Amino acid sequence: MKLYRIISLVLHPAVLPTVGILIYFLLTPTILNQQQELFIIAIVFLVSYIIPIISIFLLKAFGFIKTMSLISIKERKVPVFLMIALFYLLGKAFTQNSITSDLGMLFYASSLGLIAVYILFFWNLKTSLHLLAVGNMLGFLLILNLQYGIEVLPAVMLLIVLSGILGTARIALKAHTPKEVYIGFFTGFFSQLSLLFWL
Repeated sequence: MKLYRIISLVLHPAVLPTVGILIYFLLTPTILNQQQELFIIAIVFLVSYIIPIISIFLLKAFGFIKTMSLISIKERKVPVFLMIALFYLLGKAFTQNSITSDLGMLFYASSLGLIAVYILFFWNLKTSLHLLAVGNMLGFLLILNLQYGIEVLPAVMLLIVLSGILGTARIALKAHTPKEVYIGFFTGFFSQLSLLFWL
């Protein structure tokens, strides 16, 4: 069980957006210099990790949630709504400039995936946010391959393996059912691919 908790922590959905940006800068051609890239990475880390973590601490401190793990659907509603707004704002900010428009699409699609997650709350489905994030990354890599012809097969294979390991961990920890894990992964994956219609 300890190993599964470590896997869940390392592949936490709040960390993966920053990892995705790092992968993007490593794989794609860009005219941004290193300082500009680091600035973007810092902004993404602040918005997708620091602000949500602080918000969850505050929600717990004021009694809106019982645990940092956001076990119930009720506890997830406010944090997920916050992430929808933050990712939308990131998407809007990045699409203002053609140089970072790819990143804008990434975060617009991430926001779209979270909207789907929120809607599913009304059907009492607690979608796996961990697998949503991995599905997002996989879909984004395939878009980069289609747009730039970048070789992404090794990264894609790695993500598929990691999604299997992560899904197993979430189920073993009884955080999610297999159904919630699959829905999370495919929601993230198809939310990215859906933006191909607007590209």
